[in-house]
Amino acid sequence: MPPGIWHVNKSDGYWAFVKGGTGNIVNDTSILAYKYPTQVGNIYGDPETPREVISVDEMITVPAGEFKVIHLITTYIGSTNYLIDSFETFITPGVGVIRHMQIGKKYDGSKFVVYKNELESYSIE
Repeated sequence: MPPGIWHVNKSDGYWAFVKGGTGNIVNDTSILAYKYPTQVGNIYGDPETPREVISVDEMITVPAGEFKVIHLITTYIGSTNYLIDSFETFITPGVGVIRHMQIGKKYDGSKFVVYKNELESYSIE
């Protein structure tokens, strides 16, 4: 995570606290990054970067184990950078982000994974 950003699981979702002066954020701000409960087809977030729920019961395996996840796609509608078409996020309520991928789009329209981060291990206290 970049400095100045902290995350926390709450009963209504996965929240980010962003310290003022981080990126484009002027004042300290709390942002609902991923809401739950949710359902397939829910779209929320900024109109230029809508976040859509693709699945709520997908199973994925990462180094930390197997998880039932909510699969979301955040699309960057106005992006002209071929490296940033969208982000795919797989989140498990009560645990957090299990996998996060940046997706690029080539000139021919085909998509590719720019990078992928996966949960290596975790501990719930």
